Amino acid sequence: MRVLMINRRTDEFSAYDRHLDHDVHQVMYVTTPGWKAPEGASQVLRLPDLDDHDAVVRAAVELGDLDAVLALSEMDLLTAARIRELLNVPGPRCHDLVKFRDKPAMKTAVAAAGLRVPRFEVVSSAGDVARFQAEIGADVITKPRSGAGSEGCQVIRRGQDPAGLLAGVDFADLEVEEFVTGPIWHVDGLVQRGCVTFAKASAYIGTCYDFLRGAPIASITRSDAMADDMSCFAEQCVKALELTDGAFHLEAVETPDGPVFLEVGARVGGGPVVRMIHAGHGLDLIEAWMAIQLGVVPAAEVRADASGALLFPGTPGARVAATTSLNGRLPALHHEELAPVGYEFTGQPDLDLAAAYYFTAATDQEVRQAIAQAAELVDLRLEA
Repeated sequence: MRVLMINRRTDEFSAYDRHLDHDVHQVMYVTTPGWKAPEGASQVLRLPDLDDHDAVVRAAVELGDLDAVLALSEMDLLTAARIRELLNVPGPRCHDLVKFRDKPAMKTAVAAAGLRVPRFEVVSSAGDVARFQAEIGADVITKPRSGAGSEGCQVIRRGQDPAGLLAGVDFADLEVEEFVTGPIWHVDGLVQRGCVTFAKASAYIGTCYDFLRGAPIASITRSDAMADDMSCFAEQCVKALELTDGAFHLEAVETPDGPVFLEVGARVGGGPVVRMIHAGHGLDLIEAWMAIQLGVVPAAEVRADASGALLFPGTPGARVAATTSLNGRLPALHHEELAPVGYEFTGQPDLDLAAAYYFTAATDQEVRQAIAQAAELVDLRLEA
């Protein structure tokens, strides 16, 4: 097959030759300068900015006929869909994916299926935010409509002035919604031919919002009744959004009245997700997602252990003064990645972790205990 891969990643998950046989397939890349392509790549086109979506489309057209177009980043999903439409390549079209990129459209579709979503509204000024907050009488959170990973989000408590907190915000791409409190979950899964073939629910300790502000975050896969409820809820949401082939990463809040939808991406989850699922189930989500996009049935999970991760963020402009290796100190430790002493954080998405610890054990309770022990043992110090 003639396969186009749109790549903006620079981390280990951009080693696509681990997932796709470059001797069997003619694999071409549209990517960024400086990224080292696999040796078996058929052709590599480098663009200065993949956010110039028209340039990416033009580069794809130069490559001629294609059998598949793959893009693993949230920011490239709609560009890949445009290329498929233009070149008549099988796979998701723009109308299939726009609901996964626009939060109001996403929540409207989920709510129409009778599933709980936060109260929300598209806003164009701080005054709109203040009016919405007064109407619902609760804390709110503003979000970029097409954002991902809590980037650009702002919690506004009752009594706070939105105008001061939202100075400089682009209101052309903003929504406000009710700030629903409770434990936050993520469900990661695969869909093929309209059926969810894999789904695993995990609970956060901490939040992505606080992680972006310097706090550590942990995540643990769960295998209890609440996890079953979350997986069922995620399946209903994905069905409401009409995802037929691909991967999904969904986030929801646990409340006394059941799950409340937050958002979902039509992609593999970032952060620790790939390592956690592989450690606990032996399933490579990236490889499985690519297989689905090529029309192949991926290998099923081979086991069902519990897994988890504890992540410490770096701070742009700060330098690592000390880290702690836990190798040999915790039986459940599966893998660790530590930024070297002296490393300076630049704010690049693939390089923003000061330390990451991954765990696997027979039960989620064992993983939770290991994460708690690790949090006590880690001495991580950054300096300006």
